[in-house]
This record gives sequence, C-alpha cells and structure tokens, in this order.
Amino acid sequence: MTQNPNTNPVVDYQTHPTQYRHVRLSVEGAIATLALDIDEDGGLRPGYKLKLNSYDLGVDIELHDALNRIRFEHPQVRTVVVTSLKNRVFCSGANIFMLGLSSHAWKVNFCKFTNETRNGMEDSSRHDGLKFLAALNGACAGGGYELALACDEILLVDDRSSAVSLPEVPLLGVLPGTGGLTRVTDKRKVRHDLADIFCTSVEGVRNRVILPYGGALVLIALLAVAIFYFTKGSLKLHAPETGRKIERFTPFERAAHWVNAAAFVLLAVSGLVMALGQYVLRPVIGATLFGWLTYALKNVHNFVGPLFAVSLVIVIATFVRDNLPRREDWAWLVHFGGLFGDREVPSHRFNAGEKIIFWAGVFVLGLVVVGSGLVLDKLVPGLEYLRAQMQLAHMIHASAALLMVALFIGHIYMGTVGTEGAYRAMKTGYVDETWAREHHLLWYEDIQAGRIPAERSAPAAQPVAPVRATT
Repeated sequence: MTQNPNTNPVVDYQTHPTQYRHVRLSVEGAIATLALDIDEDGGLRPGYKLKLNSYDLGVDIELHDALNRIRFEHPQVRTVVVTSLKNRVFCSGANIFMLGLSSHAWKVNFCKFTNETRNGMEDSSRHDGLKFLAALNGACAGGGYELALACDEILLVDDRSSAVSLPEVPLLGVLPGTGGLTRVTDKRKVRHDLADIFCTSVEGVRNRVILPYGGALVLIALLAVAIFYFTKGSLKLHAPETGRKIERFTPFERAAHWVNAAAFVLLAVSGLVMALGQYVLRPVIGATLFGWLTYALKNVHNFVGPLFAVSLVIVIATFVRDNLPRREDWAWLVHFGGLFGDREVPSHRFNAGEKIIFWAGVFVLGLVVVGSGLVLDKLVPGLEYLRAQMQLAHMIHASAALLMVALFIGHIYMGTVGTEGAYRAMKTGYVDETWAREHHLLWYEDIQAGRIPAERSAPAAQPVAPVRATT
C-alpha cells in the first residue's frame, strides 16, 4: 500500500518475536539478551532509512513487546543484557528524518510511548528484581543513550572512538524526549555542573586529558633522566674512599624500602600497560596476547595493591622524622643542591630534594593513590559506591599514579646509576665515610660529633664509637 509520507499510518501495537525486524531476543537460563539489529528499510512509514541503529515507533513497539515477554513468559530471567549487533554502533537515537516528517501530535505520542518503555525497565528493576545491563559496543547518542540510562549498569567498549552523548542539545537546541537530562543527574548522580558540560558537548565526555598528558609526562621524565645521564654522567666521588663504613640504613629500613619499592614497580608497570598499552603494545603484539597480558597484570595490580598500602604506611612512619624540613634545606633549594656546580650543598641525612620526593611523592601522592584504590576496590565503609563517585575515584587514582611514576623516575635514577654508591647504600646499608662527607656533610658532621651513632643497628650493649675525621 502506498502511503503519503506526511500522513500518519494506522499503528498496530501487537507483535510477536517471529515478526520482529529490529530486535533479536534470546533467553539462556537467568540471562536474556536484547540485541538491536535495526533494519534500515524497516521504517514504519516511507521517507526515511533507519541508519546507524536509529529507531522509530516500530522499533520501540518490538522493544516494548520483548520486555513484556521477558517479564511474564520468562520469570526465571534475572538479568537483561541490552546490546547491538551492528559494528561499532549501539544506537544513534530517534531517527531525525522520521521526526522531520511527523506531525507534532505524532512526535508527542512517540516520545510518550518510548518513555513508558524505559520507565517499565526501571519499574521492573525496582520492584521485580530484574536488572538491566547496557553493553555498548559502539557509539551511543541521543535516544540510544537514554535507553542505556534506563538500565542499571552501563559498560562502554574501549575502542578509542566510542562515546556517549546527547547531541540534540548543542546541535538542535532541543531537550531529550525520554527523560535523558533527568536520568543523568537523578539516576546517574552526575553533578548538575558536570551534566551541563556533558549535555552541551557534541561528542559527550571522553577521557582525553589524563592519559595523553599523563603519558607525555612520564615520557618527558624518562627523556630528562636520559639527557642528564648522557650530558652529566653519574655523580662520582671527588676523593678516594677511606674504607671506613657508616651505616646509612638499618636492616628494617632497607626491608621496608625494598618491599615498598618492589610493590611500586609492579603496580607502575601493570598500571601503565593497562592504561597506555593499547596505544603502544597492542599494535605490536596483537589483540589476543595483549588481552591475556592485561588480564594477568590486572590480577597482579589487585593483589599487590594491599602490600603497597601497608608498606607505604611503614615507610612513612620509618622515615618521617629525618624528612622533617630544616632551615638548611632552603640553601640546598636555592642552589639546586649544587647541580650546576662542582660540589653539593651541605645537607643532613636527607637533602631537600629527597624530602620533596618523600612529602610530595610518598606521603601525598602515595596516600591519594592508596585511598582512591581502596574506593575502587569498594573497601571504604559507609561510602555509597555510585557511578559518579567511582568515575571520580578512577580519575583521581590515574592522575596521582601517573604523577607519582613521573616523580619516582628521577628518584630511581638518582638512587641507581645517577649517584655512585647510592644503590650500594640501600643494598648493604653502608656507605663510605667519603660518600657521607661529600653528599651529606651535615649528617656526617653530626656523626663525627657523636650526635648520631655511626651504626644505629648495633646492639645497645656494644655501642660503636663515632667515626672521627682523619688528617
């Protein structure tokens, strides 16, 4: 039958799965899957094509029918997965050409019907225990995102291009027709100011800041230490070693440091691979091997995290006293520790640079990483783990971790190849008298004066005499 595109057809709201053209319904035990595979040529009336999984009233009639059949014909179902069979697209929302051909009354009734379908999903979740999961395998916009918002959980594929958005707001100046703005703020708990940014952005919200800039910062730190090493080289001693040893770190201090350092390296490597590996490793080793690698590293990250948290607290308690600021630290900072001279600026056991690493890297960033990690693992009692809070925790965790990695690249460099004897000090616990005098003169003088013992781990009954300067 030939229809005038400007007239509204008679609509039959009764259908059956055998008559579906746009929705694929499958039930396996307690899980039902609703997959959108919208037929471009299956519009309810002529004059438009349902491209990119866009929908009209006919699509929503099938969706409404499928949801009711799940509720009443398959009472064993507890979870409904809403996804798409189209490549790299979930749903682009209501078909704009269909709306352009429709009368005002048709548009209003269309919005009412689609909104009732989504309200029915939320009602089933609230009263029947039927939970909905939106598995977004591609771009999700407009009414497609409103369909996802009606679900209890949303998972978006990480393919470096897919996003969620409400483009009708910035592009057309119209509000979402099925409660999208309300669900963004009331259901997803997104703050109103962030919702304003989201709804007026054509592409929606994507993580285009933390990973690119954080990855660049880590790369800059690596390049900086490489340039410094090949231009300045390792810091050598100016005088020969005397053979007389001073204990710089006790066995307990070294154990605390190495446990925390090992945990940090494992977390840093696994975190960087999971965050940036898809851009660097995946094109080289392939998707399959990269998938197995990230899965293994994710488990490493989760199991090593608690060890890092406990050892971090121990490290802070162990070294906090000697990292308290002193007035001599200002002279060290003013002269950049003698970096551009021939001699180092006198310092106590830890110089001002090491204290900055301790307070900024270990104390502040370390505790932020641990705290946000506990939130992500849902281990903080009394906290409501909503989507907005978890997203914020993810951003804080990633930002602090990337800053920490960049900062500790310099610390690792100076503690290994950057300073002669520094690695041996943490490995054995001892440094030569010459090393102490040249790198930490004020600490060496305190030892000479007997204010600090030369070997702090010696038994109390057998004190070690202070080291005396020789002529």
